[in-house]
Amino acid sequence: MAVGDAAGAAGLKVYDDSLLVADIDTMANQRGDDIAKVMTRTGVVEKAILQTPKFSVSRSSAGFTLNHTEARIFTGTAWATPSKRVGGFAWAGGVLTVPRAGMYMVQATMKLNAEDYYAQYVMVTRNSEDPENANAAICRGVVYPGARGFNNDANVAPSVTASRLCVSLNANDKLRVVGYQRNYGGDSQTLDTGATALTFEVLWVDEQ
Repeated sequence: MAVGDAAGAAGLKVYDDSLLVADIDTMANQRGDDIAKVMTRTGVVEKAILQTPKFSVSRSSAGFTLNHTEARIFTGTAWATPSKRVGGFAWAGGVLTVPRAGMYMVQATMKLNAEDYYAQYVMVTRNSEDPENANAAICRGVVYPGARGFNNDANVAPSVTASRLCVSLNANDKLRVVGYQRNYGGDSQTLDTGATALTFEVLWVDEQ
């Protein structure tokens, strides 16, 4: 392969022996522009691959209680230390701050102790401190176990998942996880003791 063949095959301008001394600056600047384009593209790829915002957290050993028919934000005591937090996410008191604009995968799961449930839901809200503001939800999962004749033995313990594979978020958006339960006995109920009884995960997918 002759010198310059690879450059030509890649679509870059090549020069031959007829190049005049006065044209050397043009050649050098052209190569500088080519390198700058590659550097710009490399920066984009590195941002997507090496600095991808990732966040994952699960329940703490402290547990958490949901009162009958009362939606509650899962606050700091409900969560353990995040198992993954890279790319600029800020996490405090159960509030996750989005580091940069983009399309994100968002998922939350909830599993309560067994009870004769009528309904449960878990949702992730954006920029709202009101746990009952369903309009602020970016994803929501709802379970209706059924009529009491099928679950009055208090052994119903569904796992509820709220998930979006690609949702648009802005830098500094505040995300919160909200849980709700309603049961026939009107009882408060706590999280199941399993490690995945409460999880929250957010992953950057692409630019907006």
